[in-house]
Amino acid sequence: METLCGTLACELPIVRDASLLRSVFLDVSTHPEYESLLLVSFRLQNVAPFAQPYPSVNLTFSNIQRQVVAARRFYPGHYLDASLLSLMMIPAGAEIQGTLELLDPGVDSVNYSLDFVYEHN
Repeated sequence: METLCGTLACELPIVRDASLLRSVFLDVSTHPEYESLLLVSFRLQNVAPFAQPYPSVNLTFSNIQRQVVAARRFYPGHYLDASLLSLMMIPAGAEIQGTLELLDPGVDSVNYSLDFVYEHN
């Protein structure tokens, strides 16, 4: 299809599969400068055999009963360094670093999870 589209000057759809994105590191800690903020650092690896666009990140905090205390979706501009945004895609096998600063959801939030999603196909 790539060869045919090259000849016909058509454009192939971007291939994306969030199930082939892995969180290989996740740390949630008190912000070093502001006591009411958390610093969330993570590394995302694209294990797909193809490049993929940067995903959105769902971050969820829950209490001891696993009830959601706080949740938010973050977009690449929220978690990426500006120099990475210009690349638009995560190469196959590559890892990228993401960082978020956010309000501490409180003492009830004892669990957290991070999921990668694509909103549109």
